[in-house]
Amino acid sequence: MIEKQLLMNYQKMKMIKIPNGWKQATLKEIGHFSKGSGISKAELVETGINAIRYGELYTRHHFKVKKIHSFIPEISTKTSKKIKYGDIIFAGSGETIDEIGKSATYLSHDDCYAGGDTIIFSPKNANSLFLTYTLNIGNARKKLRRLGQGQSVVHLYKSDLENLSISLPPLPEQGKIVEVLETWDECLEKLEKVIKSKKKIKKGLMQQLLTGKKRLSGFIGEWKNVKLGDVTKRVRRKNSENNRNVLTISAQMGLVSQEEYFDKQIASDNLGNYLLLYKNDFAYNKSYSRGYPMGAMKRLKLYEKGVVSSLYFSFIATNINPDYLEHYFDAGFFNQEIGKTAQEGARNHGLLNIGYDDFMDGDIHIPTNEEQTAIANILTTADQEIEALEKKRALIEDQKKFLLNNLVTGKIRLPEFINAN
Repeated sequence: MIEKQLLMNYQKMKMIKIPNGWKQATLKEIGHFSKGSGISKAELVETGINAIRYGELYTRHHFKVKKIHSFIPEISTKTSKKIKYGDIIFAGSGETIDEIGKSATYLSHDDCYAGGDTIIFSPKNANSLFLTYTLNIGNARKKLRRLGQGQSVVHLYKSDLENLSISLPPLPEQGKIVEVLETWDECLEKLEKVIKSKKKIKKGLMQQLLTGKKRLSGFIGEWKNVKLGDVTKRVRRKNSENNRNVLTISAQMGLVSQEEYFDKQIASDNLGNYLLLYKNDFAYNKSYSRGYPMGAMKRLKLYEKGVVSSLYFSFIATNINPDYLEHYFDAGFFNQEIGKTAQEGARNHGLLNIGYDDFMDGDIHIPTNEEQTAIANILTTADQEIEALEKKRALIEDQKKFLLNNLVTGKIRLPEFINAN
């Protein structure tokens, strides 16, 4: 029996391939642990001393604490645990196994306190950020998920973390790996600021151009209010061809395939009563969704055809520029018209209580066709610029993910460390 156990242990050791010059170490060998305490929700104040609560470690702080979201008064510091620069804070509780053990490094010299259900690790002779990267990916993350105990609430204990084993390169290599990853992070942060700025500019353009507050050069024609039903036509095509491309509304992507959005089709197998949409048709979902308190109106742009539930209102633009109408909906200007008719809070299984005729009776403020086109072109160009930046961001995020998964595990070595040791 003992020989069998020794053989199993030897086989496990063979499976752990440690890069040249690296070592295996348990966390208790490279630092010490302490426990957070206190800081209930009732103790929080608008302004005060920095604090970190366990739930923020899997909702707000990813790898490092960039911004403090909780504050406590001076009196609460007496019952909570002070942390220092370079400490790693673990979530000791979570509602799911995926949340448990998430960690972030505190990288500020300002006073800060960790609340209950957090575990604090203070490394010695190790790079805190390197450790945090290591602990949140790959084998270390899998081990932490297995250590979680409990059903409705999952717990992780200090003793579990103390014996967690990780692979460590020499300190200079740890620092260089962090430096490389930080370079990608800085690039992403700068890009995010540009994207936010572009979106803010576009929002301002929508507020000015779609209301007529700002007129484009060369246009002096009067604007008018028209009923949505006067410039659109209802779509009632039944899905007689048994199209299987079931669509759902996404705030970011518009009308998108359920299989792409959910990785599975959640609609019923019988799609005969669904509405068949063609490219550039519009659909209105009466369900509340984030950012769409009056439901979302989107245009089919990603596919030639698709089907939606008959609960959707579907229509095409006839006497209005479809691009202009799309921007008008996205700006939220039609929400007020829906609100005039729909009874506030009156929902049937989450659906806003509004009929098609009432929906189509809403007013839209429009200029001449030529000015509609000019306005739509400006806003579409702004969208294209944002889309290009978001694609660039996604590419850089993929690059960083590749570097993170390979540099931190030693699958790829930085040139200056390949022949070291």
